[in-house]
Amino acid sequence: MQLKYTAPRASRRVDPEYRDRVREMSSGRWFTILQTLGVSAQILTGEVATCPECGGSFKFLNTRDRGEFICREPRSSDIYGDGFALVRHLGGDLGFDDAVRAVGEALGQRELSDRAPEKRAHRAWRGTIDRWAL
Repeated sequence: MQLKYTAPRASRRVDPEYRDRVREMSSGRWFTILQTLGVSAQILTGEVATCPECGGSFKFLNTRDRGEFICREPRSSDIYGDGFALVRHLGGDLGFDDAVRAVGEALGQRELSDRAPEKRAHRAWRGTIDRWAL
């Protein structure tokens, strides 16, 4: 299944602040998010349906407003998880970071510009180093 995900796939990891913001905003909104990404409402009813990705037995549970699902593939083990795992499963070869970006895009959230991790680490240690330098 091809999701409506237009952001370019990035090789870098998603920013933890962005990931947490998207996770918080997605709670209780998975039905809308998944439809925005192009998932058919017919498989999001809570009834057993055919998985559009693997052809297995699929059920969208959403019991804790986290987009929970279970997919019983015909020739392998069950796939289950939260909404991010569902986006990864239905997106084919999406990694976790790209799934977060896809959900963020569906929520209208943009990832912040690149911030070098070295600079953040440097700022975190600056006060300690200054104290010891005296």
